[in-house]
Amino acid sequence: MKFIVTIFLISFSSAHAAGFEDLLEQLSDHLSNREQLSAAELSSLESAIINQAPALAKDIRLVTKAFDVIATYDKSNQPLFLNKKTSGGFSRKDRSGKELEHVIFQLQQAILDQAYHVGQIKDHYRELNSRFFACADYFPGKVSRPKDPRKVYQRKIDASQIPPSGSPLTTDDSPARRCTGWYVAPGSIAELKVPSALVNKGYAIRVGAHSWDLKKKPVIKRLDRISIVYPIEQDRILIAHPLGGGIYLEVPPEADAGICDLYARNIVEAPFYSARSFHKTTLQEWKTERSKPAPWADFESDKFMMQVPTSWIARYNTPDTLTEDYDKCMDLVSEITGRSKIRSKVVLYHQIDVIMRGSAFFPGYPHSNTNWNPLGQENGNKDHWFLQGPQFARHELFHEMGHMERITKFKGETEALVNFLYLCS
Repeated sequence: MKFIVTIFLISFSSAHAAGFEDLLEQLSDHLSNREQLSAAELSSLESAIINQAPALAKDIRLVTKAFDVIATYDKSNQPLFLNKKTSGGFSRKDRSGKELEHVIFQLQQAILDQAYHVGQIKDHYRELNSRFFACADYFPGKVSRPKDPRKVYQRKIDASQIPPSGSPLTTDDSPARRCTGWYVAPGSIAELKVPSALVNKGYAIRVGAHSWDLKKKPVIKRLDRISIVYPIEQDRILIAHPLGGGIYLEVPPEADAGICDLYARNIVEAPFYSARSFHKTTLQEWKTERSKPAPWADFESDKFMMQVPTSWIARYNTPDTLTEDYDKCMDLVSEITGRSKIRSKVVLYHQIDVIMRGSAFFPGYPHSNTNWNPLGQENGNKDHWFLQGPQFARHELFHEMGHMERITKFKGETEALVNFLYLCS
């Protein structure tokens, strides 16, 4: 019986791969004008790619062929979000005239969702090395690969998440995210070395800070899912991302490994202002940090964290005042809500994205309620409340923090009492 089941599974897997390969052949023929597909046929092809995407998880031939198909599209049309049909975003529902763009969008999403995992990278290093999506130049942003891929970088990082105290918070049972100030460039495969205390203990490496899934948004302004999590199952781990992304340590609840040393090579340095208790960036160091080449900058204290585009901060001079103001504000939040100032996670974690996370403002870890245009011109010293401090925050910040803090409310006060935290501004 086991033999029969094995034969069936092998046959099913082979058929699945053959089916996906046929989809790629059809798309390749269409792009090369060998056999044009109608709008209806392209929409059917899109649905088939979505349904058969798991085939990419096991067959590297399909992955490399899919990359080749996308490169053909890019050469003829320019990459998604950088060509006339998709610049500024395109409708998720109305495909009229953009059926091909929807197919390419789903093919890129399928590769990102299915092909990038530890086993695939380890077993198929050569095939995945130098593979990337050209739309990365739009988001998360353009960056060159490391000039010296063998150079080793070291970073101290907090690998603990103390048990939460007091009444439950929204994020109590989720990992805490810690910044490294490192970035994986599109097309690069980076190697990280971690302490043995982190192996098979629920820790992970996240590549890409933008971790919300935007699949319900009516307008497509980037790939829906662009954050990849690599579980730490060995003390050396290979990571990659076809769009590139910042590198973060995910610390499980109640972990207690303490302050650890992480090492990395073949990474790009990102601007990183740290006001953590065990690592404080000086203003002199910041003058060097803010010029580092990765397209996203990290700010982190024991009570506050955010990511902003590097183009916003290349001439920004007051990160010390900014983090001090945020920390004071977060302490007030803790005092007003009757909580300890020492938390298992930062009190506020927010970031910029191309589009808001939801149809309205939402709380979250991270808060993602502020959008921007990656193609806009910046002067390196952005006049934005993110960089001015919480006293200049938009109205939704403290409102959504009130929801995160789960302030006790009577019926009918759900959207009212949360505004109490405005006192902290």
